[in-house]
Amino acid sequence: MDLFFNAKPPQAEVGIVYNIYSYIMLTCSRERKPDIITSSLTGIYRALFEENIPVDFIHINDFAKGDLKNYKLIFMPFSIMMTSEIAEGVKEFVRQGGKLVAEVRPGWSDEKGQCSEVIPGLGLHKIFGCRERWIRERQKPKLIVELVGEVMPSLSRKMEVSGLVYEEALEPLGDSAKILAHFEDGSPAMIINSYGEGKAVLVGSLISGAYEKIRNEENGKFLKGLFKWAGVSPLVDIDGSGTEGRILEGGGYKLLLGFNHSGKKANISFRLQAPEGEYRIFDLLSQTKVNWSYENGLRIQRELEPQEICVLKIEQV
Repeated sequence: MDLFFNAKPPQAEVGIVYNIYSYIMLTCSRERKPDIITSSLTGIYRALFEENIPVDFIHINDFAKGDLKNYKLIFMPFSIMMTSEIAEGVKEFVRQGGKLVAEVRPGWSDEKGQCSEVIPGLGLHKIFGCRERWIRERQKPKLIVELVGEVMPSLSRKMEVSGLVYEEALEPLGDSAKILAHFEDGSPAMIINSYGEGKAVLVGSLISGAYEKIRNEENGKFLKGLFKWAGVSPLVDIDGSGTEGRILEGGGYKLLLGFNHSGKKANISFRLQAPEGEYRIFDLLSQTKVNWSYENGLRIQRELEPQEICVLKIEQV
């Protein structure tokens, strides 16, 4: 058991912001759809979970503390209320090279309920390079993403992404701001902007919440493409549908936990980020040695029955 007690998940490079102030604002405004924040949080998490990307949920106040340098990418869904100190921390994160993705009216109100004249508020329009022209509720918003190559160079075609609840039309404010997507009426729906050493994307609808509720395949592709845009790589690449791989790191060893969630037997190929060298791999459940190979990472092949797991101890010798 000490193997597990002494092992921890690797430091995540992606953060998802939990904003308690937004819940307060929604309650005060008597919002009829109280789950819109929850669905956005879980939608982002689901997309990255499906790609075996470690994720941390971070509190909105962490921006004010300025201790977010370990993160390459932060998602900030529906953060309509925050303090001025938090807004300064958000700007500093991007200025220092971080990549930020926000949805719908960030910084609309401060903690006292005073709304900003320019939205994004509290000076956040500077990092997003745009301002809100108008906003309306919409039953089934659609965003047509044209400049896919700005965030996903491997894709050149247009994408139709589903939104949720709102359409917020955006207006670029400078030459560094580029329109990534439009709503069906042609209004700008998504903008990417360079700020300092980093970049920020503002989406005028809740595409992450739509992925949780609708499971539009295009939403999943777009959200998953964002971690590649930020230079984040999965710790475990897996060849096999309905499968999962997680890593724990201990002193001088790693634990690979492999899961077959499907109802069929699966022949799973795991590829781990690891330096080239010699390895000793041991299956803790079957108490057997495991063969491996090295090709652009440490490769391990396992056959798992439906709903079966494997736990492998990996040591470099």
